[in-house]
Formats: sequence, structure tokens, C-alpha cells
Amino acid sequence: MIKDLNSNRDFKYYDTVPNEDVCSSVECNKRVLDVGCSTGRIAEKIKREKSCYVVGIELNPEMAKVAEGRCNEVIVANIELLEPLNFPEGYFDILLFADVLEHCKNPLEILENYKKYLSDVGYILVSVPNVANWEVLINLLRGRFDYRGGTILDNGHLRFFTLNSIKGLGTGF
Repeated sequence: MIKDLNSNRDFKYYDTVPNEDVCSSVECNKRVLDVGCSTGRIAEKIKREKSCYVVGIELNPEMAKVAEGRCNEVIVANIELLEPLNFPEGYFDILLFADVLEHCKNPLEILENYKKYLSDVGYILVSVPNVANWEVLINLLRGRFDYRGGTILDNGHLRFFTLNSIKGLGTGF
């Protein structure tokens, strides 16, 4: 367990396999800003297989230290407190938010703040857990909404999304 110095929350140190759906959605030879990069597993894969240049942003210093060996660069920062990045506006081809927005107080504000770093032909790639998953729905019908680490109902999740709600978030900016 790792203590987040910026809050009272504890984080488990996750170093899991990269999300294949996310990796397959990244095009070759792109400049990627991996916002909330964790230990850099996605960065490692898209650098190796797609020749991407990846800059990661990670809140947890210990996970960022691991990510340094997998990303081209790592910035230790709280993504909810956007500080100017040492990159020009429009620099990145892809802004990647893989399983990070559900941990944030105001996901729309985060997307709006980082959008200035996206090139005119770039895109934002978002992955979030779907709270409309059949297992969650069955448990709701049984009167259960139990938080469990490492699942859709992870106790670190502040926001929950369905396919429609995440699409609606994208129309907000």
C-alpha cells in the first residue's frame, strides 16, 4: 500500500498488464501524453510496438519512478491541479486517459485543461470502467453495491460512467 501524500487516501501499487483495447487504439509514430500513467505499462507497449514518444504524468512518486524506465519522460504531478507543462500547446497527437478519470473530482475540467496540449489533428483517448456492467447490475438488483479494490467498484473511484455518460462528457468541451 502506498500513501498518497496529497490526500488521506491509500493506493495499492498496481503494475498490471496494459489494456490491449487502449493500446490497439493508439496509432503508430505519435506523441502521446499518458495522463495518469501509473507504472507506464501502456507507454512501454506503445513505445515498443508503435514507435510512439510517450510523456507520462503520475501523482504517485513511487509509481512514477517505475514509469521512468518505460516512458520517454515522466512528470510527477496532480492532474487535477494543472500546472503548465514544458511542452508547447498543440504538441501531442494523443491525450491518453486510461482508467484515470473515474478517480477525479471533475473529469470534464481536467479534459478541458489538457485539451490545449492536443494538436489540431490529434485525439483524446479515454478508458473508464462501465458501471452498467452485468455483474454490477445483478448485484444492484440484489441490493448490493459493495466497493472492492481493483474492480469497477474500486474504493478509489469518485465517479462512475456508462457508455452514454462518458460520451456525454466528451460533448461538454
